Amino acid sequence: IKGCLEAVKDRLGAKAAEVKFTFKYFIKKTAPVTKQQSLMAYDCSFEGRLDNNDRYKFFLGVKVPVTTLCPCSKEISDYSAHNQRALIKVLISYDDNQHIWLEDLISDIEKKASCEVFPILKREDEKFVTERAYENPKFVEDVLRDVVLMFRNNEIIKYYEVEVESIESIHNHEAWGGEVSSFFFSIICDSFGLTGAGSDASASFIVKFMSLTLKYSIAAFLSGIFLESSFACLTKISFANEITISSGESETGRER
Repeated sequence: IKGCLEAVKDRLGAKAAEVKFTFKYFIKKTAPVTKQQSLMAYDCSFEGRLDNNDRYKFFLGVKVPVTTLCPCSKEISDYSAHNQRALIKVLISYDDNQHIWLEDLISDIEKKASCEVFPILKREDEKFVTERAYENPKFVEDVLRDVVLMFRNNEIIKYYEVEVESIESIHNHEAWGGEVSSFFFSIICDSFGLTGAGSDASASFIVKFMSLTLKYSIAAFLSGIFLESSFACLTKISFANEITISSGESETGRER
């Protein structure tokens, strides 16, 4: 992918280049009780980005369908609990000298849900899956938290994006949660030799960096060094964005 991006930049005289490949990846899965095997398709992607400084980043993406069962419904109901299919979308980045297999990534993600999904299930298998989910109830935020913590504790992963969407079975809406690690801090951590998207070293550095930034920003403001024009510019941009989002006929828009 990197070679492809370099060729594109060279041929087109471009400052930067990006490419994304999306594909179905089939994994053989075995039913939990009958042990019947079948293929299950997962939507996956390879992405490459080469910036104007020739810094290359690779991103691995996958969408993993799972089952979630509502802990609240289980707690308050005399019989059963509502459950549904959910979709976990992840995008991760790691160094060129490392490698993460799609099979391992998908398997690890599936373990964070109430239960995994299978392409073929007989009645005995359905009983197992239903009871497994009932014994392991999770909200969307629970699944999100577990996946994020898994990525934070993986020293190989330098950046991640996680989305979890539950296709609710009894509500007329979907439940959604998401988190994105800071790409800005991942670049800083790379520069200082810190590893892991959520390592203690990275977290410690981020806290110190933010503390120093806040300290000197306040000091500069109190000393009159902080440029009032810059602040006004930022305020104007913020208001402009809000007006764009609002309806042109709205009272809020006119006030702003």
